[in-house]
Amino acid sequence: MGKQRKLKYGTIVFVLSIINVVLLAVIGLGFIFLNGFIQMIINVELESTSDLLNTVFNIMGLVIALMAVFVLFAGFKAQYSKGWNIAIVVICGFILLTYSISSFELFTMALYGSLLVFAILNIIDASKLESSTYKDKSGNDLESKLNRLNALFDKGLISQEEYQASRQEAIRKIE
Repeated sequence: MGKQRKLKYGTIVFVLSIINVVLLAVIGLGFIFLNGFIQMIINVELESTSDLLNTVFNIMGLVIALMAVFVLFAGFKAQYSKGWNIAIVVICGFILLTYSISSFELFTMALYGSLLVFAILNIIDASKLESSTYKDKSGNDLESKLNRLNALFDKGLISQEEYQASRQEAIRKIE
């Protein structure tokens, strides 16, 4: 397989993904700090509550870490792949509809909104690339078919009428 073409807004999506990963890392560190702070406040007598909170914070930290890894991977892949841009659109759309709009956090809305817009622009760019690739292949097929017809006619293997009919048929199929 040949070298993949970088999508027009791929770098922007990747950079926004890195910003998102940094934000997720800060949130994860915040959970660790908050867990430690809560553990200091809770008395030793409430050991079962302490264990439960510790488990909840560990699970939340793990989920945030997994999200960060996924976002970084998706952002990298989105530079070249329409499918990964679609995944980013779905995730950003979900986050915008559920979390960001309900909390009205402008930074988060701007980050995910920007990721959403640029991922959509990448999908459009990838679609144009696929369309132009299809047209190029069609043109090459027509050219090679016409060259074969010319060679057959020049060798006397097909008649003038067969040559003209085949030529017209090949041109008609391309339109």
